[in-house]
Amino acid sequence: MNTFRPLSKEEAESIEKDKKYDHIWSSNAIEGSSLSKYETAALLETGLTAHGKPLADHLAALDLSRAYDYVQELAIGKLPLDELLFVILIAL
Repeated sequence: MNTFRPLSKEEAESIEKDKKYDHIWSSNAIEGSSLSKYETAALLETGLTAHGKPLADHLAALDLSRAYDYVQELAIGKLPLDELLFVILIAL
């Protein structure tokens, strides 16, 4: 296992991207989205929508992507986490 460590920057970024896409797809699938895993990844990478799929499913994936990025920024300290923000996040 140690022969695979440390990961290169590109490998780590690829894993993080795949993890994000999996999270977004599975969360939206639980909510009833008709987008496939491939369609979700394509939407997030290119911004192109899948033919014949509801606009609401595309918007939900894009919204969750933005929310995922926002929470990541909070987690790594790029954004300050204050009491007001904490109250807002709990209310969601």
